Amino acid sequence: MRVVEISLIGNDVTENTTLFLKEEIIGFFSDCTIIFIGLFLFFPFFYFFSKYSNKTAKSIILISTLLFALIQLICITFFSYQFVPLDVFIYKYDLKEMWMTVNTTDSVNVRMYIFMFSLFCVIYSIGFRWFIRKQFSSKKLKLIIGCIIGIGFVTQIFYSQTKYSQNKGYYFIGQSVKYYFQTDDTSYSLNDRKSFQAIYPTKKFTNVNYPLLHESSYPNVLATYINKFEKKPNIVLLIVEGLNNDYIQDKYRGIDLMPNVRKLAQEGLYWNRCLTLGERSFAALPSLTGSLPYGELGFTLQTIYPYHHSLVSVLHANNYKTTFYYGQGAWFHRKNYFLNFNNIDYIFDKETFGSNYQKIWVNDFFVGYNDKDLFSHSLKIIDTIKSKNRFDIYFTGTSHTPFKINNQAHYEARLTNLIQKCKSTKDKQFLNANKKFILSELFVDDAIQEFITAYKKRPDYDNTIFVITGDHPMTELPRDNSLKRYHVPLILYSPKIKKPKTFINVVTHLDFYETILGLLKNYGVTPPQQSTALGSHLLNKRSPNVAFMNDNREVIDFLSGNYYLSNKELYRVHSNFTLSKVSNPTKLKELTNKLNAFQKTSKYVCQNDKIIPISLYAKGIKSKTIHYNSSNRDISCSSEYTNILQAKTIENKTSYIDISFRYDQQPDPNISLVYQLQNKKNEVLFWKNVGVSNDEKAFQYRIELPKQITKEKTIKLSLLFWNIKKEGFKIKNLKVLIRQ
Repeated sequence: MRVVEISLIGNDVTENTTLFLKEEIIGFFSDCTIIFIGLFLFFPFFYFFSKYSNKTAKSIILISTLLFALIQLICITFFSYQFVPLDVFIYKYDLKEMWMTVNTTDSVNVRMYIFMFSLFCVIYSIGFRWFIRKQFSSKKLKLIIGCIIGIGFVTQIFYSQTKYSQNKGYYFIGQSVKYYFQTDDTSYSLNDRKSFQAIYPTKKFTNVNYPLLHESSYPNVLATYINKFEKKPNIVLLIVEGLNNDYIQDKYRGIDLMPNVRKLAQEGLYWNRCLTLGERSFAALPSLTGSLPYGELGFTLQTIYPYHHSLVSVLHANNYKTTFYYGQGAWFHRKNYFLNFNNIDYIFDKETFGSNYQKIWVNDFFVGYNDKDLFSHSLKIIDTIKSKNRFDIYFTGTSHTPFKINNQAHYEARLTNLIQKCKSTKDKQFLNANKKFILSELFVDDAIQEFITAYKKRPDYDNTIFVITGDHPMTELPRDNSLKRYHVPLILYSPKIKKPKTFINVVTHLDFYETILGLLKNYGVTPPQQSTALGSHLLNKRSPNVAFMNDNREVIDFLSGNYYLSNKELYRVHSNFTLSKVSNPTKLKELTNKLNAFQKTSKYVCQNDKIIPISLYAKGIKSKTIHYNSSNRDISCSSEYTNILQAKTIENKTSYIDISFRYDQQPDPNISLVYQLQNKKNEVLFWKNVGVSNDEKAFQYRIELPKQITKEKTIKLSLLFWNIKKEGFKIKNLKVLIRQ
């Protein structure tokens, strides 16, 4: 397996080859020690079974070894793609997402690895049968084995393990054991709330039951830098997949990688010390549009969303048409669920493209479309949307697995030319080893430039603000340190910019929400009376106190002023987010306490729907609460019909119903939720049902009921479960909100 690892990753290693081989050889000796310890611990079980059945004992050894080999192969394969060892990552991600990633990754050929493992099983099984028949009494053999194990013990004790020497399977198993046996404190006290709110001394918190709720004046801090628009400006938010701030500098690894985006930064307002809040895409949408907490695994990945405001819901309520454009499937990271909960008007993903666009296929899996086609497709759609004001969100995808681009030969020639001009041999080696990823960034840079150029020809260009940022730096390319994993650019570009400016204050995606609402407030947009934003605004000179969620959905990184806590280690933060490790027990304890307070509060408000009260939620999106009910008791729905709401009188106008509940036992697929409208004579005006079966064992659904064609000013609304087969079905934590 060590040989397999070297062969899989040897060609892609950007470090010194000699150093790499040295690490792998040390890893081999370390492997031998791990195997020896494993066999030593397993021996009592083998001895016990051999007393009853020698054949059973040998079979257990054989099967156990093959199982560990399979785990090892999976871990090596993951490492060959990400160059980080596999740990609890696998437990934090949706199976559908992981399967898509595996199927769309060129470097991971599932069929090849199945063949490799099958061949290994056959060879090993034959070898095993031969081995157990032999009697090894050679003193030389024993001496050699003893020396190998001894060297392994020495390396384990005195040599610090690196990502290459580390045994990938052993590490994964160890992390898995820790994960399943760790205890999670779910309690939340008054002191926890006080500790959290102390992190934000400038916020005026207003409600003891809702820890995030605070006053906000939504200051228009951008007025100094942007000329006044004649009417409400359009907002175009480009969330660029894998966009690292380093990519738009003059030189990235010796080449000018993204000159077009850099030019937009130079001509606009540019924050060069901006941080995203997550190492993966799941954090970008909720942070940018709502300045929201992270919950257990990321805000969008919750099965039931707590009530909250976002730019999508607030601008929708202020007569903006809100749209989302994505070249891949909007189900990924539950983007569609999050956006629909926030009343988005339209979602356009890979299912909405016309036949004139070229589909991207990998291993018989339909990935989607490239970014140039995404922008071209969206501009045609915009012309069909009749609205004076728009909030358009784009999420690009070309610079993500599988990194497929059009006109490959053209971009390869461009990159070859750039590499030839590169002076550093080490940089040349790096660029050649990572061509696939670098080419995708060249392509995305052109795609953004072509999009802006096309937009300049539109009549609404002068009335538009473009916002460009990254969801996170590309994970396939190395980042300098733990904090640089979150370093992305933030650019505001518009023909109304008075004078270009680069800001050096540290900001995060969380600061965007209140900044934009502060700008739009002067154009008749009504922000919510109170805010729940974790951030502040983009011109805040105070260094943020902010936690991050890493690739494993762990909140173990925290930035406070010039100090950064990462996985229990304390660092001093210097210019351009370089780090130096420091020993300061007082500061370490301070940041650890802040991190714990943030993490506990983030989970508490999401799991207990304590972000914002229902009354303020409805007011913030210009709605009126008609009915709200929340019940913690178990409700049996085993009868054919179970009423939830019976003949509730409401005004005859567009209404919205939110319903959510949890269940322990998977319901029969035929069980459905029925909602209907009746007139005073109990005649049915409108009737519809939706299935409640869900693999998540939780159900959340938003219903939009249209105004009915009737002279009556009021109508009656009913909600019920329809259980055709009268199967046993119980629900709990039922919540029903009706608003108009």
